[in-house]
Amino acid sequence: MLIYLVVFFGSALLFWLAEKTKKKYTRNILVTIAILLPAILAGVRDSSVGTDVMVYGKKNYEVALSASSFKVYFSNYATSFMSEPLYHILVYGLTRIFDDYHWGLFFYQLIPLVVIYLGAKRYQKIFGIKIWLFMVLYYLTLYNVSLNLMRQLIGVAFVFWATSFLFEKRYKEYFIVLVAGFGFHSSAIIGFAFLPMLMLLQEGRKITFTKQCLQGVSFLGILFVVLSVGSKVIEFLVANNILRKNYLNYLSGGSFESYTVSGLTVLIYFIYFMLYSFHSKLLSKRKIQSLFFLFISLIVLIAPFGQLISTYLSRIVYYFIPLQMVSMANILSCYRKDSKKVWIVLILLITVIVWYINYVLRGYNETVPYISMFS
Repeated sequence: MLIYLVVFFGSALLFWLAEKTKKKYTRNILVTIAILLPAILAGVRDSSVGTDVMVYGKKNYEVALSASSFKVYFSNYATSFMSEPLYHILVYGLTRIFDDYHWGLFFYQLIPLVVIYLGAKRYQKIFGIKIWLFMVLYYLTLYNVSLNLMRQLIGVAFVFWATSFLFEKRYKEYFIVLVAGFGFHSSAIIGFAFLPMLMLLQEGRKITFTKQCLQGVSFLGILFVVLSVGSKVIEFLVANNILRKNYLNYLSGGSFESYTVSGLTVLIYFIYFMLYSFHSKLLSKRKIQSLFFLFISLIVLIAPFGQLISTYLSRIVYYFIPLQMVSMANILSCYRKDSKKVWIVLILLITVIVWYINYVLRGYNETVPYISMFS
């Protein structure tokens, strides 16, 4: 357990030092080491750390390793239109260089970490967030998930990076990065929802705050309707070889069917929502797209109830959590120097407690205890 916290905060410390230094070369070295630490931790883990490592992380690598060509390898997985080709190109390419599947585990973590950092750098430029704070919040909320849902978290990283281009209306870059994420995991298609969402909720529009909120609620209503009919849509897409058959496992009667909602999870998301709500007016004055980020926290709050429809739909929340962590980092701008420290301690304490409950006590994603390949 402690190895995670040591790596999380050790990496964050290096990011903090990188922000303090003025020498570009030194800064790049510090950032590189900061990213490598959690990537190496992921790479040298035993195959028992992370539920899906044995399901496809190790298995796909070994299949690619024994394949005579990419065509032969990919034929095993190209069962639908959305077969995550970039992921399989990555797997096959790695096997042409490295025999050990642990190199795969390393790169499945390194790629999203680099992409998440690129997104964080852009959010620093746009909103002035502290990269070190955002990164440690990301580690505490999604790193352990990424040791399990390796493909999806690569998609999450690309969607996060893509959203940063929306705030500067760089739509070409937004679509290109989004398509790349879609190539790693088809659920990244949810990223297309962020464009209309921001257009409805962005500051500076000539519309009353009440009407803007009503538009936002309407957007959530449409999203809820889409989720409500999601099971039928997924069944249709699978039947027409657009989605993989594996998606059926998360629907009614599927292997991963679950109709329970964790009260503790809802409480945690409610706390995040209330913390941001409390600061929303101050953030609005600082032109930090307060209403957009408020609705991000609201979506994260109601997302667990998607599990009442299907387990898969509840996983959509992962695409919103990095943006919620941007909003938590944004709150720092509401305080003066001394008070900033209090806020940092508070938000980190809350997030560490949540991490401990979810991954240590509850064993989500089967990543604790950490076992290395050398054990």
